[in-house]
Amino acid sequence: MVIEKLKPVNGLNKVKKWIEDRGLNRAAVTNSSRTNAELVISMLGLTGFFEVVIIGDECEHAKPHPEPCLKALEDFVTGIKPGVIAEMPLIDITTRDPEQASAILIKDYEDPKLWAVLDKLDRKGDTVENA
Repeated sequence: MVIEKLKPVNGLNKVKKWIEDRGLNRAAVTNSSRTNAELVISMLGLTGFFEVVIIGDECEHAKPHPEPCLKALEDFVTGIKPGVIAEMPLIDITTRDPEQASAILIKDYEDPKLWAVLDKLDRKGDTVENA
């Protein structure tokens, strides 16, 4: 079974700790089925880490449409506008089609491009609330 070969993306624990240390809200957004998403989250030791799990098929439009990501953000911020979200750094891992990539494409959670963005956010004090 493929699930038996599941292993975390390099740097997962480092980025998880960075997020937890800052008390940031957390959502998982996936086009996987809810059953598969919950299984993977559990197997990676992330049960309880995500406050919200958004499933593409449970939205009117699945990813790459922005609706699932907007839905995740709406769970955390009231009155948020799509234009505000467009100003946020969007980061994707290269496990998907690069033609549909976000603004920053990283190979894993140890990628220097990711940490450059996170360091910049730390210096500016940026959060979703400040976006």
